[in-house]
Amino acid sequence: MRADQQFQNDRTSSGQQPVYRTRWAVWCVLAAGWLCGVFSLALRGGAVEWFLTAAITLIGLISGLAPFLAAAGIEAVRTVSADRVDGGREVVVSLLVKRAYAVPFVWLAIQDIAVNVTSIRTGKVSFRTLQLSPIKPNSQITYKLMQLRRGKHQFGEVTVTAGDWLGLTAVRRRLPVQSELTVLPSIPAQELTAAEPSTEARRGKEHTLGLDDRNAAIAAELKAAMRSAGIGPDSRPYREGDSLRHVDWRAAARGNDLQTKLHGSEEPALKLIALDTVAESYDKEDRLFDAAASWASLALEEAVMSGADVMLLTGQKAKKAEAGTLSAQHADKTDKGLTHTAIEGARSKLAGLQLELAELRAGEASALQEQLKEALEPGRKGGAIFLFTGNWRTGSSWAELATLAAEHGCRLELYVVTGTSVPTFAMREAQKWLESGGIKLTWLHEPEGRDKLPFALEGGGAHAYA
Repeated sequence: MRADQQFQNDRTSSGQQPVYRTRWAVWCVLAAGWLCGVFSLALRGGAVEWFLTAAITLIGLISGLAPFLAAAGIEAVRTVSADRVDGGREVVVSLLVKRAYAVPFVWLAIQDIAVNVTSIRTGKVSFRTLQLSPIKPNSQITYKLMQLRRGKHQFGEVTVTAGDWLGLTAVRRRLPVQSELTVLPSIPAQELTAAEPSTEARRGKEHTLGLDDRNAAIAAELKAAMRSAGIGPDSRPYREGDSLRHVDWRAAARGNDLQTKLHGSEEPALKLIALDTVAESYDKEDRLFDAAASWASLALEEAVMSGADVMLLTGQKAKKAEAGTLSAQHADKTDKGLTHTAIEGARSKLAGLQLELAELRAGEASALQEQLKEALEPGRKGGAIFLFTGNWRTGSSWAELATLAAEHGCRLELYVVTGTSVPTFAMREAQKWLESGGIKLTWLHEPEGRDKLPFALEGGGAHAYA
């Protein structure tokens, strides 16, 4: 028993897997031989003629009729171990093949395909196995899907081919068994090694550090930014009636005017987490777009769980904290952080946002900039825009957006995913130009091992005949 493991997409040269076919030319030769045998029986009726005719007749019954009987009334039932998993995790798939008749001298070829419908290049993971037909009518096959990438994976038809022991006949049946699996974007922090000590050390020793070390330091900085009060002001001029405990006495000691520190119960800084969904921004590479979605997921997790007022913008659909979900304005807090009720609300909201990220598909156009302009409320000041993209070439569009954000007391931070280990000269020049306009740009590198393709692996305790 064996399994063919193969990952396919629209870049494959053949585009199709080899299929088993009926050998009609051989059947024509056998039919001619049988007719000659029958004619010889009528003329001579000797032992040789009887043996030839009986042998060809037996081959016709076993190789011609048996596969059709084995494929008659065949059914398939698929069971997936989970309908939602994190990226990179394995999923166990079980196939139960039911047949109306247990026919000997027949083999079965079973194929199952999972299609990532949110992939830019429509990736497929195919599983194939070949087994001899058992005496019992039912057989169960278990296999694992490994290293799955972000997206919505849909299982379609299960293809079962019944063939004879000589390989002359192949009867194919396509059994519609619909299943669906959603793979959430993996959190980069879970894939990285220990963080690097400091930002200054990272910048000074960038050429000596591994990609995972650099990404770990960036993840730590991003987490801190999501947990902080935001880019906007965290204090305001002292007003009569303010509690003296909230006065910034350190600033007053330096000779500044009295300032009252703001807390989450007043006006939290809005955190806009935006994901560029234009396929050209990532050179139409799924791995780069998935990496950007993973970093956006990390930012969402930290911001939502810290009780911040968060909005996710993708250019396709926007979700903001509403009544019944978690926002810093509505969440109950204690001295140690969020209460149990608020944490449950945060997890519920985070699950919805991560599901939205998982079901995104990069397209030709995006309304991201228009959504960002609408999200910057005229009467609200402060906050930050965390934009994840793979596009560093068209800096003028980001500069225009940064100017608009500055008018609302907001700052734009650009996180650019790149497939190179070291930024090129053109990338560094673009970074200097953007940073001169007040835009903070951070290069995000793919975690090591992200280039591995998903595949199907046969095995499991349930791989047996039922």
